[in-house]
Amino acid sequence: MYQYSGPGSQQVDNAWNSTDDYWFMMLAQQGYIVACVDGRGTGFKGAAFKKCTQKELGKYEVEDLIDLKQRAQSENAWFLPEFIDASITQICNQFLQEAALEEWVASYPSISQKFTHKKVGIVMAGNIPMVGFHDLLSTLIAGHIAVIKLSSKDKVLMEYIVQTLKNIQPLWKDQIIIQDQLKNCDAYIATGSNNTSQYFEHYFGKFPHIIRKNKTSIAILDGTESSADLDLLSDDMVLYFGMGCRNVTQLWVPNGYSFEPLLAALKKYDFVLDNHKYKHNFVCSLESKRCDCRTNSKTRSENWRSWKHRTINRATSSL
Repeated sequence: MYQYSGPGSQQVDNAWNSTDDYWFMMLAQQGYIVACVDGRGTGFKGAAFKKCTQKELGKYEVEDLIDLKQRAQSENAWFLPEFIDASITQICNQFLQEAALEEWVASYPSISQKFTHKKVGIVMAGNIPMVGFHDLLSTLIAGHIAVIKLSSKDKVLMEYIVQTLKNIQPLWKDQIIIQDQLKNCDAYIATGSNNTSQYFEHYFGKFPHIIRKNKTSIAILDGTESSADLDLLSDDMVLYFGMGCRNVTQLWVPNGYSFEPLLAALKKYDFVLDNHKYKHNFVCSLESKRCDCRTNSKTRSENWRSWKHRTINRATSSL
């Protein structure tokens, strides 16, 4: 993140910033996302914007930097700041490393050949933060035009990502299009529930397409797992509130398996109790009985432990 924010200054513009830009180019080549921000108090956005920081230096500028995640969570209460940070880290580490990108592109030699660019309509999901980024990246890497229908649950973050990409590469201004309706595209990528996939098949079935439905994962344990293994498993179970297509929703274990080490690993996710949407869901019995939804911290902690035990016992009995 680069921010100068001197009074009346402007850093975000469509211009070459002399040799200073080489540093940011090097960071981008190493897989980092570089963002430049003109916070409140900078110039060229009107007198009120410029003068609001008078005698308040350091206040509004910092607020602007954290506003993005707060707005994303206000639009979708499932998007905790911790989970947004986790998504950003995964995108940087898994998708944007130079060596990985080069290896990926090398697997498709036809990308380097000249061909007619196609319009690819992308219906993005919104179950986890920025989950549609990989489809967008794949389309751009292949040289096609991405026509995007954003999920109402993930508009704030994805609109920011799209605008940042356009600022980094002006050529992408004509290659990334956000629309409410996807018409006249040459191919489609759509992600949704098992129910919505039926509609995707109806509308997009006659075109080249990729249509994704609900998916979850299972974990098979035998008791030899290390603390590090269980720590990673706890991420797979609870990260994003378990709503990702790769989240673990079932545990398969042998009779007599000791769950205490796993329960200890899950302890780091006690903070999910503070989410108002989640705390009204997790206390409901897996046997479909209504539970008392008291919200004091002691009761919620007891319910959380009880929920974990019931979930694990259910998984054991299902074997």
